[in-house]
Amino acid sequence: MERSTNLALSHEEQVLVENAAWVVMKRGIMEKGVGLFSELSERMKGLIASKYTNLPDLIRSSEPKIYKGENYCMLPYVLLDYPKYFSKADIFVIRTMFWWGNFFSITLQLSGCFKTAFEGVLVGQYQQLDKHAYYLCVNTDPWQHHFGQDNYRSLEAMTADEIKGILYQRPFIKIARKYALEQWNEMPGMLEDAFKVMLEMLSFHDITRMLIRE
Repeated sequence: MERSTNLALSHEEQVLVENAAWVVMKRGIMEKGVGLFSELSERMKGLIASKYTNLPDLIRSSEPKIYKGENYCMLPYVLLDYPKYFSKADIFVIRTMFWWGNFFSITLQLSGCFKTAFEGVLVGQYQQLDKHAYYLCVNTDPWQHHFGQDNYRSLEAMTADEIKGILYQRPFIKIARKYALEQWNEMPGMLEDAFKVMLEMLSFHDITRMLIRE
């Protein structure tokens, strides 16, 4: 029987399949990623408990959730959602991500009543975000995380009218910042700083009257 060529290993694949050490190392890196986000979530909880008391109780009382997976665009990842609120119509979440081979990122995602409550604030604060190298989602799919041109654009590369149009006209808002994997050892502090920038920006708005639809 003729051997199927698509089942044959390339030289690089043959080297990997004979080497168990890289699989063990990969597992260790993923565990460290989870540990990094666990430590970060404790820092975030402390900040919300002590400093950002204007957030609604249903957000402040949420607990961090850490996920890990193997196949976002065929590569492993770790996610941290905190603080968070999800319903069918309304979403408020700050999502932190480690994506193997690509980057760390932190994203503020809003829809429904949260988008309505904060869109004007974000329009007023976009120049502050621009100083910190943030990106704005231009995709119609809110659940994509890569930084390709069809998903995110740098605020620095957009006009004020383009930014306002997206913030006001799209059904959701995603504002994100990314970091190189080479900065792994500095990530807890850097992600904490980005987290504070996001919440301090939102704190300009009085959201105590904001209603959550049932």
